Amino acid sequence: MCRNIHTYAQALLRHCINLYDYLPNTAWSHNLQARTSKYFSGTRTTIGFRANLNNRKGKSLMNDELFNTSNLFYLLAPDLNVRITSWLNSDYSLEANYIKTYVEQEKKSDISIIRHKLNLFAFPAENQLISIESEYYKLDNTNNIFVDILYRYTVPKQKIDIELRWNNIFNNKTYTSYQASEFTVWESTYILRPSQVFLSVKFSF
Repeated sequence: MCRNIHTYAQALLRHCINLYDYLPNTAWSHNLQARTSKYFSGTRTTIGFRANLNNRKGKSLMNDELFNTSNLFYLLAPDLNVRITSWLNSDYSLEANYIKTYVEQEKKSDISIIRHKLNLFAFPAENQLISIESEYYKLDNTNNIFVDILYRYTVPKQKIDIELRWNNIFNNKTYTSYQASEFTVWESTYILRPSQVFLSVKFSF
Protein backbone atom coordinates (compact mmCIF):
# COMPACT_ATOMS: atom_id res chain seq x y z
CA MET A 1 0.00 0.00 0.00
CA CYS A 2 1.35 3.46 -0.90
CA ARG A 3 -0.17 6.71 0.25
CA ASN A 4 2.24 9.38 -0.88
CA ILE A 5 4.52 10.33 -3.70
CA HIS A 6 7.65 9.53 -1.73
CA THR A 7 6.98 5.78 -2.05
CA TYR A 8 6.10 5.92 -5.72
CA ALA A 9 9.47 4.67 -7.00
CA GLN A 10 9.32 1.63 -4.71
CA ALA A 11 5.71 1.01 -5.58
CA LEU A 12 6.67 0.36 -9.19
CA LEU A 13 8.39 -2.85 -8.05
CA ARG A 14 5.36 -4.15 -6.21
CA HIS A 15 1.61 -3.77 -6.12
CA CYS A 16 0.32 -0.35 -5.24
CA ILE A 17 -3.22 0.27 -4.01
CA ASN A 18 -4.70 3.74 -4.26
CA LEU A 19 -7.41 4.53 -1.73
CA TYR A 20 -10.05 7.15 -2.38
CA ASP A 21 -12.44 8.44 0.25
CA TYR A 22 -15.80 9.94 -0.60
CA LEU A 23 -16.03 13.07 1.52
CA PRO A 24 -19.00 15.31 0.73
CA ASN A 25 -17.84 18.90 0.91
CA THR A 26 -19.52 22.21 0.27
CA ALA A 27 -17.37 25.27 -0.34
CA TRP A 28 -18.53 28.85 -0.62
CA SER A 29 -16.78 31.52 -2.62
CA HIS A 30 -17.76 35.18 -2.72
CA ASN A 31 -16.13 37.69 -5.04
CA LEU A 32 -16.90 41.39 -5.22
CA GLN A 33 -15.24 43.82 -7.62
CA ALA A 34 -15.73 47.54 -8.07
CA ARG A 35 -14.12 50.24 -10.17
CA THR A 36 -14.80 53.93 -10.65
CA SER A 37 -13.04 56.92 -12.18
CA LYS A 38 -13.60 60.64 -12.63
CA TYR A 39 -12.00 63.09 -15.07
CA PHE A 40 -11.41 66.72 -14.05
CA SER A 41 -10.98 68.82 -17.17
CA GLY A 42 -9.72 71.91 -15.32
CA THR A 43 -6.59 70.12 -14.09
CA ARG A 44 -6.54 67.46 -16.85
CA THR A 45 -6.55 64.82 -14.14
CA THR A 46 -8.23 61.43 -13.88
CA ILE A 47 -8.74 59.87 -10.45
CA GLY A 48 -9.68 56.20 -10.25
CA PHE A 49 -10.28 53.57 -7.61
CA ARG A 50 -10.40 49.78 -7.88
CA ALA A 51 -11.33 47.28 -5.17
CA ASN A 52 -11.52 43.48 -5.09
CA LEU A 53 -12.77 41.30 -2.24
CA ASN A 54 -12.65 37.50 -2.30
CA ASN A 55 -13.71 35.19 0.52
CA ARG A 56 -13.59 31.37 0.38
CA LYS A 57 -14.94 29.02 3.04
CA GLY A 58 -15.07 25.25 3.13
CA LYS A 59 -13.50 22.09 4.53
CA SER A 60 -9.98 20.90 3.75
CA LEU A 61 -8.44 17.48 4.33
CA MET A 62 -5.07 17.39 6.05
CA ASN A 63 -3.46 14.32 7.69
CA ASP A 64 -6.71 12.36 7.21
CA GLU A 65 -8.68 14.98 9.13
CA LEU A 66 -11.17 17.57 7.93
CA PHE A 67 -10.77 21.19 9.00
CA ASN A 68 -12.94 24.24 8.50
CA THR A 69 -10.88 26.75 6.54
CA SER A 70 -11.42 30.30 5.38
CA ASN A 71 -9.40 32.63 3.17
CA LEU A 72 -9.86 36.36 2.83
CA PHE A 73 -8.18 38.34 0.06
CA TYR A 74 -8.76 42.00 -0.63
CA LEU A 75 -7.16 44.62 -2.82
CA LEU A 76 -7.48 48.41 -2.64
CA ALA A 77 -6.00 50.30 -5.59
CA PRO A 78 -6.42 54.05 -6.12
CA ASP A 79 -4.75 55.61 -9.17
CA LEU A 80 -4.06 59.08 -10.52
CA ASN A 81 -3.34 60.22 -14.06
CA VAL A 82 -2.21 63.82 -14.62
CA ARG A 83 -1.36 65.58 -17.85
CA ILE A 84 1.13 68.02 -16.35
CA THR A 85 1.95 69.84 -19.60
CA SER A 86 1.36 69.26 -23.29
CA TRP A 87 4.55 67.18 -23.40
CA LEU A 88 4.61 65.53 -19.94
CA ASN A 89 2.17 62.95 -18.52
CA SER A 90 2.27 61.04 -15.24
CA ASP A 91 0.60 57.92 -13.83
CA TYR A 92 0.56 56.98 -10.15
CA SER A 93 -1.09 53.94 -8.61
CA LEU A 94 -1.12 52.28 -5.22
CA GLU A 95 -1.93 48.59 -4.70
CA ALA A 96 -2.65 47.46 -1.14
CA ASN A 97 -2.92 43.66 -0.97
CA TYR A 98 -4.08 41.81 2.15
CA ILE A 99 -4.19 38.05 2.71
CA LYS A 100 -5.72 36.42 5.79
CA THR A 101 -6.16 32.65 6.28
CA TYR A 102 -8.00 30.82 9.08
CA VAL A 103 -8.18 27.17 10.18
CA GLU A 104 -10.95 26.39 12.66
CA GLN A 105 -11.36 30.17 13.14
CA GLU A 106 -7.73 30.47 14.22
CA LYS A 107 -5.73 32.97 12.20
CA LYS A 108 -2.81 31.25 10.46
CA SER A 109 -1.48 34.06 8.31
CA ASP A 110 -1.89 37.81 8.03
CA ILE A 111 0.09 39.34 5.17
CA SER A 112 -0.08 42.85 3.80
CA ILE A 113 2.02 44.43 1.10
CA ILE A 114 1.63 47.90 -0.42
CA ARG A 115 3.13 48.74 -3.80
CA HIS A 116 3.57 52.23 -5.23
CA LYS A 117 3.97 52.67 -8.99
CA LEU A 118 4.92 55.94 -10.68
CA ASN A 119 5.37 56.36 -14.43
CA LEU A 120 6.40 59.50 -16.32
CA PHE A 121 6.05 59.98 -20.08
CA ALA A 122 7.77 62.93 -21.75
CA PHE A 123 7.60 64.00 -25.41
CA PRO A 124 10.49 66.51 -25.67
CA ALA A 125 10.21 66.80 -29.45
CA GLU A 126 8.23 65.40 -32.33
CA ASN A 127 8.63 61.61 -32.74
CA GLN A 128 10.53 61.31 -29.44
CA LEU A 129 9.51 59.65 -26.19
CA ILE A 130 11.21 59.38 -22.81
CA SER A 131 9.53 57.14 -20.23
CA ILE A 132 10.46 56.37 -16.63
CA GLU A 133 8.71 53.44 -14.94
CA SER A 134 9.20 52.87 -11.22
CA GLU A 135 7.82 50.69 -8.43
CA TYR A 136 8.38 50.69 -4.69
CA TYR A 137 7.37 48.31 -1.91
CA LYS A 138 8.66 47.51 1.56
CA LEU A 139 9.06 43.89 2.64
CA ASP A 140 10.70 42.56 5.83
CA ASN A 141 11.83 46.10 6.68
CA THR A 142 13.68 46.30 3.36
CA ASN A 143 12.97 49.02 0.80
CA ASN A 144 12.67 47.74 -2.77
CA ILE A 145 12.84 50.23 -5.64
CA PHE A 146 12.65 49.25 -9.31
CA VAL A 147 13.27 51.77 -12.11
CA ASP A 148 13.45 51.40 -15.91
CA ILE A 149 14.17 54.21 -18.41
CA LEU A 150 13.38 54.22 -22.13
CA TYR A 151 14.20 56.65 -24.93
CA ARG A 152 12.51 56.14 -28.31
CA TYR A 153 12.96 57.98 -31.58
CA THR A 154 10.60 57.23 -34.46
CA VAL A 155 11.51 57.80 -38.09
CA PRO A 156 8.00 58.19 -39.56
CA LYS A 157 8.69 57.86 -43.27
CA GLN A 158 10.74 54.69 -42.89
CA LYS A 159 8.55 53.38 -40.02
CA ILE A 160 11.60 52.75 -37.87
CA ASP A 161 11.73 52.90 -34.05
CA ILE A 162 15.12 53.32 -32.40
CA GLU A 163 15.07 52.52 -28.68
CA LEU A 164 17.65 52.93 -25.96
CA ARG A 165 16.60 51.18 -22.77
CA TRP A 166 18.13 50.89 -19.30
CA ASN A 167 16.42 48.20 -17.22
CA ASN A 168 16.75 47.56 -13.50
CA ILE A 169 18.78 50.69 -12.83
CA PHE A 170 19.29 49.90 -9.15
CA ASN A 171 20.35 46.34 -9.96
CA ASN A 172 17.75 44.61 -7.79
CA LYS A 173 18.28 40.90 -7.36
CA THR A 174 14.72 39.67 -6.71
CA TYR A 175 11.03 40.55 -6.97
CA THR A 176 8.52 39.06 -4.50
CA SER A 177 4.77 38.37 -4.60
CA TYR A 178 2.35 36.37 -2.42
CA GLN A 179 -0.49 33.87 -2.90
CA ALA A 180 -2.40 31.71 -0.43
CA SER A 181 -4.49 28.55 -0.17
CA GLU A 182 -6.21 26.88 2.78
CA PHE A 183 -3.03 25.74 4.53
CA THR A 184 -0.21 27.39 2.63
CA VAL A 185 1.01 30.87 1.86
CA TRP A 186 3.32 31.00 -1.17
CA GLU A 187 6.05 33.57 -1.36
CA SER A 188 7.09 33.71 -5.01
CA THR A 189 10.53 35.21 -5.51
CA TYR A 190 11.64 35.95 -9.06
CA ILE A 191 15.31 36.24 -9.92
CA LEU A 192 15.84 39.40 -11.97
CA ARG A 193 18.31 40.08 -14.69
CA PRO A 194 21.12 42.42 -13.59
CA SER A 195 21.07 46.07 -14.61
CA GLN A 196 21.48 46.27 -18.39
CA VAL A 197 21.51 48.81 -21.19
CA PHE A 198 20.67 47.88 -24.75
CA LEU A 199 19.86 49.48 -28.09
CA SER A 200 17.22 48.13 -30.46
CA VAL A 201 15.89 49.01 -33.88
CA LYS A 202 12.37 48.03 -34.94
CA PHE A 203 11.07 48.01 -38.51
CA SER A 204 7.45 48.06 -39.66
CA PHE A 205 6.38 46.95 -43.10
